Amino acid sequence: MEVALADLPLAADVVAALVRRAGGKGRTLTMAECCERGAWDEVALPDLPASELAVLHVEALTWADATASGLA
Repeated sequence: MEVALADLPLAADVVAALVRRAGGKGRTLTMAECCERGAWDEVALPDLPASELAVLHVEALTWADATASGLA
């Protein structure tokens, strides 16, 4: 990953997130990956139960699909 990102004009925090899952962006990326695997209990937050996170994830995917189709 480091080699692939080396020549890209990315901010240091973005590189740290992609390479080491560091910082807030890294935690967000980890949560997204867990959601993609359906590992809801791994990413549930104290104020956000796994069941609500699953619903939010599906809503986000629906929004992303609609937005992407609007760009075509």
